[in-house]
Amino acid sequence: MESVLTAYTIKENVNALLPGRSTDYNTIVLTPKEKLYIKMSPLKIIKESCSKSFLTYEGSLAVIRKKLGIQYKVPLPINTALGIYAFPTMSSTHPDCIWLFDHRIKWIEDISQKSKKFKSKVHFIDGTSLSLTVSTYTLNEQRRRVKLCIDKFEAEQTLS
Repeated sequence: MESVLTAYTIKENVNALLPGRSTDYNTIVLTPKEKLYIKMSPLKIIKESCSKSFLTYEGSLAVIRKKLGIQYKVPLPINTALGIYAFPTMSSTHPDCIWLFDHRIKWIEDISQKSKKFKSKVHFIDGTSLSLTVSTYTLNEQRRRVKLCIDKFEAEQTLS
């Protein structure tokens, strides 16, 4: 295994944050070329990365809940200047929550008929993919929510 990093900030090339199942690390960061092992939890990485671009997790959550009416599995802007928005596959506090980055997704395939374990395969723009136990409907709904979030943030910036 590669070395374990104590901290990490989300960059444009991140495909997903996976929960780690090790005493050595709490998150696996998937990029096109490598897997990074990080001591921080996925949610902590999300929160820290938001703050680097002058956003707060709590503030973004509150604004999106109020303006878009999304209460659960809220998509988040990580860095609006770079177009980085993420969405959780389940409650952000659930230990199995995976964070996906919408700008990196090419398409989502329903594999529920082909697999007993997985329901969806997320295909990323770099040619890699990730099989998930989350339904294709749920993932597509989360992507729709991200689009609403992006539209709202862009509209707000235009009015400023």
